[in-house]
Amino acid sequence: MTYLTDKQKAIYDYIYQYTLSSGHPPTQKEIGEHFQLKSLGSVQKYLKYLIDAGLLENNKNARRGIVLTSPPPKGDQCELPLLGKVAAGIPDFASTEDCDTINVPNHMVNSSGAFFALRVKGDSMIEAGILEGDTLVCKQVQEAKSGDIVVALHEDSATVKYLSKKGRHFSLLPANQDFSPIPLEDENWSITGLVTGLLRTF
Repeated sequence: MTYLTDKQKAIYDYIYQYTLSSGHPPTQKEIGEHFQLKSLGSVQKYLKYLIDAGLLENNKNARRGIVLTSPPPKGDQCELPLLGKVAAGIPDFASTEDCDTINVPNHMVNSSGAFFALRVKGDSMIEAGILEGDTLVCKQVQEAKSGDIVVALHEDSATVKYLSKKGRHFSLLPANQDFSPIPLEDENWSITGLVTGLLRTF
């Protein structure tokens, strides 16, 4: 049995989950940024061990040349990081500490890119069918189009709303008449996720 250090296992698991959710492996740059490694040489050092251990193969002629020797199973579900809570109401802190994971249907992550999940807190999106306690499946993005349901960050707070664009002005619109729109005039606002699916337990 191949022995992996905690860091080696974490990198292998990241490559595995990224491949499972995106349909292709991450680049060396993406691995380095995810683990805050200072150089591509450090990434290559970890990859070489995983290759020597028989867990990966490397196609040097491809940008995404890292290949799992045993591809992720194409089952009905995949595992995503569950980052914390997002407010469907007044913006609230979305914690990334003590990150848990959750299994979601593959059809919710059927495009390339990184995905994550968030729990909903509040009721400002109830007319869009998003209720407190729901789990949102989100694609990590920095831009979205008007009408999309997005996760927006402001300093240490996060909220889920419709994105609205009128001319050069952007705002976040609730789906509850008891709440008011939030103008995005503060440069500290940013878009971090596009909602692609919803899970609910009874």
